Amino acid sequence: LMKRSPSRLCLECHEEVIGELNLLSRHDPAQRDCTLCHRAHGLSSQALIAGDRRGLCLGCHEEQSGELGMENLHPPFEDGDCLDCHRPHGSNFEKLTTAHRFDLCAQCHDEAEVWLRQTSAHVPIKTGDCNACHSPHASDTGGLLKTEANQLCLGCHQEQLEKSGDIVH
Repeated sequence: LMKRSPSRLCLECHEEVIGELNLLSRHDPAQRDCTLCHRAHGLSSQALIAGDRRGLCLGCHEEQSGELGMENLHPPFEDGDCLDCHRPHGSNFEKLTTAHRFDLCAQCHDEAEVWLRQTSAHVPIKTGDCNACHSPHASDTGGLLKTEANQLCLGCHQEQLEKSGDIVH
């Protein structure tokens, strides 16, 4: 018998979340009802999360849940550390990421900055689109590539192969 909805009660004290819910990318459950992820009487040391974080996220993100059986797992995904890369309520970046894709990847992958400075940097690196070639969570291909390397390259470079008849490198 609450006087207001749970979310309205939560936001009376957690004003910082109001701003997050107005950012470019918003987490739908956070907009609908705080109690989908939080329990008012949970552990405050765990941000009142309703269960373990990994299970909570994968309970809704079924596609990612299925990726757990893949051969190569991105360490934060494997460890259930979704919040290493994603914000729980809202973000100015797509997919609720904590930063622009390239900047996000470069936080752990130091070599990305070196690749960016190369004279012949790969276009997806120049444009910050790591996910053009890599899966962010898991893959059955090494290096978290979306598919086998030659097939992946030919997805964009088929025209060059047809013109020259040779593979340059």
